[in-house]
Amino acid sequence: MAYVGLAGMTLSIVIAFLERAAIVILAGYVLFRVPLLRPFAEDRAPSRLASATLGVLFGLFSIYGTVSGFPVLGGVINLRDMGPLIAGLVGGMAPGTIAGSMGGIHRLLMGIADWEAYGLTAIPCAASTVLIGIAAGLIRQKWGLLRPGHAGLTGGVLEAGHIALAVLLAGRPTEMLRLSTIQTAWIEVGRPAALPMILVNALGVAMFFGVFSLYRRELTGFRERDQYYSQVEQRNLELRSVFHISQSMNESSTDLESTMRTIAKHVQEMLRSDGVRLYVPATNGEGLEMAATYGPLCSTRVTPAFGDREPASWIGEKRQGLLLEDATADTTQPKGDEDIGSLVGAPLLHGEEFLGVVEVIAKEPGTFNSHSQRLLETIAPQAAVAVHNARQVEARERALRETIEKLQIQIDEGEKQRQVEEITETDYFQSLRQQADRLRGHPS
Repeated sequence: MAYVGLAGMTLSIVIAFLERAAIVILAGYVLFRVPLLRPFAEDRAPSRLASATLGVLFGLFSIYGTVSGFPVLGGVINLRDMGPLIAGLVGGMAPGTIAGSMGGIHRLLMGIADWEAYGLTAIPCAASTVLIGIAAGLIRQKWGLLRPGHAGLTGGVLEAGHIALAVLLAGRPTEMLRLSTIQTAWIEVGRPAALPMILVNALGVAMFFGVFSLYRRELTGFRERDQYYSQVEQRNLELRSVFHISQSMNESSTDLESTMRTIAKHVQEMLRSDGVRLYVPATNGEGLEMAATYGPLCSTRVTPAFGDREPASWIGEKRQGLLLEDATADTTQPKGDEDIGSLVGAPLLHGEEFLGVVEVIAKEPGTFNSHSQRLLETIAPQAAVAVHNARQVEARERALRETIEKLQIQIDEGEKQRQVEEITETDYFQSLRQQADRLRGHPS
């Protein structure tokens, strides 16, 4: 019957304390939505102020767990350790230590103020609360954020250690570790408090981490949604930019040299680079030659030939793009200038026709990435079309000039013949001709 009565009392205490634990869980859930404390839920490094705030708040929850407890002879059945447990397992050493210290000091002061009512386990319970906060912080540093089940198990084990320490070190300092004191502590505090406190703290921590995990998933969903929308918006901006760039390149000029400069300028602005170089096939058919440059890092260089270790030559030979995120460290790829930290390039292809190479450079390593390469390879076909059109216009203008020159020659010959005919048909010329004929017929 005694066991039945103890079990009933234990169940009643557990149910009552779970109601109090629900208050702590709800308050904690709301607090972690505050921007100052949100980094703990987002796996971001919190500030010192955030760590201190978390420790103080859950230190207050620890004190609440004590004052809302059930007094027994020489102690209090409580959920005081739930505050340091959550603070340490979520925030690490600093929050756990602060919360444990606040709850422990408050418990010690209760025992000092009324030793007869609360003094028997005041010292070991105060020390246990501090140690639990520290232990929870160490677990957070060692294994990271625990799952709800693991967190609850941790809370139960640490709380069992608390009960054992409270029984073994009960009484005044001079009475600790005495068999009589230990027996008294177990009868008055340990037996009625052990099972309820272990269950309540374990279940409370597990429940909190269950809610906390749901909140973290919610934040992850929001973050992924925002990233998706951001990527879509970024892609739309890029496509609009590519469209405007292609329009401006195609409408800017029909002159090949001006078109090249326009392409270099727009590419430099869109990729926010330190310079852009445009190469075209050399007139002698060997290698490439510089056609246009734009940006402060560009300089006139020797024309690269195919097969060289120049990036532009490699791109021209392979007919494929090249990305050097850190040009200073990557020794397996073609090397450019020594002052180039990052480079991305693409061939200018119009169908099967190779028109040249666009090479974008930056001084700082890591400036360009796969996204930069994809963006350049989106612009390159538009640039190739502009170059092709400019070359076609240039070829037509050259052919037109040659045609005009030929027509001009024909016109000049016709005009000369007409003028000769006009002269030979005049009476004066006919008279001179007759005189010449007479002279040829009657030599002197």
